[in-house]
Amino acid sequence: MRREVSRVAEAIKRAVPSAEVYLIGGAAEDKLTALSDMDILVALDRQLSHQDKVSLGMRIMEALDEAGIHTTTLPLDVHIETKSEIARYKTRIRIL
Repeated sequence: MRREVSRVAEAIKRAVPSAEVYLIGGAAEDKLTALSDMDILVALDRQLSHQDKVSLGMRIMEALDEAGIHTTTLPLDVHIETKSEIARYKTRIRIL
């Protein structure tokens, strides 16, 4: 899984160079099951409007697709927050 996490983080950083990328949820707590998805937190310097978050999410998904990471075979849930909001995620592992 570490290889996949690194590939995901690198693709996100190409799309959003200023972002910090974290692994959160069950994967960060080492509690993945066969039905789990991988929760990724993208932390930004500034707050985005809902529409800007949607656009950024689409850009991230395109970057993942270009990197050969397909969310049909590697289920991902991407959360976009500000760096000041990440404290609420108790278990997180910074990837990049």
